[in-house]
Amino acid sequence: MQSSLPFLYHPTTSLFVGNDQEFKTSISNLLPKFNFIFKENADSALDVLKKSKMKESFFNRCFYHPEEEHYENFMVSVNVPDIHKEIYNISRFDSISTVIVDYTATDSNGIELFQDMSVRKILLIDENDEEIAVDAFNQGIIDFYIKKQQSVETIKNTLKKLQEAYFQDISTPIRAIFSLENRLKSIFYCKQFKDYFNNIKERYNIVEFYLLEKTGTSVLCLDANGNHGVLTVYSHEDLLTILESQEATSATPQIIDSLKKGSHTLFYKESDKSNLPPGHMWENYLFKAEPFQNKNGTFFCSYVPDRFAISKERVKTYAQSIS
Repeated sequence: MQSSLPFLYHPTTSLFVGNDQEFKTSISNLLPKFNFIFKENADSALDVLKKSKMKESFFNRCFYHPEEEHYENFMVSVNVPDIHKEIYNISRFDSISTVIVDYTATDSNGIELFQDMSVRKILLIDENDEEIAVDAFNQGIIDFYIKKQQSVETIKNTLKKLQEAYFQDISTPIRAIFSLENRLKSIFYCKQFKDYFNNIKERYNIVEFYLLEKTGTSVLCLDANGNHGVLTVYSHEDLLTILESQEATSATPQIIDSLKKGSHTLFYKESDKSNLPPGHMWENYLFKAEPFQNKNGTFFCSYVPDRFAISKERVKTYAQSIS
């Protein structure tokens, strides 16, 4: 598992192909933490996958091609502020990220079925099929295998890891396209920050999140009921830049001092076009900060609830999707 965070994440659906009733019952116990679709044969499973177009729709919306230049040379760009607009995709939780195939119970060889799938793949096996599963894993045909005798907890952890890996796959071309700034390199790709962010997720019951800025300094987060907040990250240099701005000249000494110390940060980006407000208004944008340290220095993180401009009436929440 990568130590970096993906640039977006939301609950998805897992597809189970097979007819093992005992196993189906055991994974049904994972609801509502995970969504499942059950299909008994390969044809019906592939039909379901064809309708799951999360990656294609996401890339079509966020990636664009400026005019071609110099004949065959052209650029591809990604609009990072558009990433969070995936919250308006009412089908996002139906996207299939992971497929579990029972090796012995499909109408075709379970490994052969995986050849047609562009999602994360788990092979379900009996004890005596482990050699086959290991060979499939070593060839890169599957991402993981689980035994029918393993615990529900093991299955849950496997699904959780592979769902995150699915969003790492989506994040890869974004990383490849834009030039990563120092803050994004030192924070978003940092294991300590990932651990810190996981703590924030638990604290605020976050089930989905989206990168808001190319610098990696803000992440939009939503809980199952659609309550949202933004996690902001500032370095000392970021805070000094704010304090050296023209707007800072009208800020109170108390606010200047709190920003210098890093006890508070400013959250003023209530939309992707928000500008730094005049200093005499900073009290309205001041939020308590927590220090976070890694080898690149100290950063200051604030979780700001319900301040970013989203159209709440257009957001289908995870709670609504599983009700």
